[in-house]
Amino acid sequence: MSCLKRRPPGVPGWCRVCFGVRVVLLIALAVFIIDGCAGRVPRQKAAEKIVFDEPDRRLVWPLPIVSTARLTSRFGSRTDPLTARKDFHTGVDLDGEVGTPVHASGAGKVTFSGNRSGYGVLLTIDHGHGLTTYYAHCSELLVKTGDRVRRGQVVALMGKSGRVTGSHLHFETRKHGRPFDPFVLLPKLRAY
Repeated sequence: MSCLKRRPPGVPGWCRVCFGVRVVLLIALAVFIIDGCAGRVPRQKAAEKIVFDEPDRRLVWPLPIVSTARLTSRFGSRTDPLTARKDFHTGVDLDGEVGTPVHASGAGKVTFSGNRSGYGVLLTIDHGHGLTTYYAHCSELLVKTGDRVRRGQVVALMGKSGRVTGSHLHFETRKHGRPFDPFVLLPKLRAY
């Protein structure tokens, strides 16, 4: 297809305007394809379908109730603060200052301690029975992979690493790899 502007016979190509329009349309199409195919997290199924064991219910929040932390983003569908697009948030965000101590929500074994894309400095703890907790965007990790931790033990310091708009803790709970709303197990903040 040639340019809509009149060109002398035998001069191939498009004018700058038509070329620019085509480039913009191709970029928009590429973003749509990437977003539509790979950029979305599958819709979360109802948490009631996840079967919880009695030990799962022994978890506590990773920040003490006396802290100044507040819930800034809940689990589920939300508008992404960086892209302003509809997104699925797989955990909860707890606001706080850089360096605020982060506590293990339950006893378990550290399965990951390091950097992970998007999460920044991340710590994951396996609590057994398929239950895992994630502590993301930390400034410093105080335990390493393979360490055993106690419920309430300080395991990290809050930070603003990874894909963030400010200092906070992204706290995520998973059962057999499936994220679920922490409020299912932790309806109220409990002291340890």
